[in-house]
Amino acid sequence: TGRPGEALTLVEKALERHPTHGELLVVKGQCALASGQRDEAQALFRRALEVDPVRAARMAREQLSALGLEPPASH
Repeated sequence: TGRPGEALTLVEKALERHPTHGELLVVKGQCALASGQRDEAQALFRRALEVDPVRAARMAREQLSALGLEPPASH
């Protein structure tokens, strides 16, 4: 729901400045999912876990679980 196209534009601009911001990667993944890009969303959620395992972990794991995917094991 909402306006994923507009959100995506804003998130991409923010990621240009902060490319390893996990929460932004999760939001970008949510935008991708809303646009029907499941594989892209999955990759972004996994990337968020890689670069920001503390702050983005809960959000990314929830999104992967919602896709029916097993999140990677915590370190």
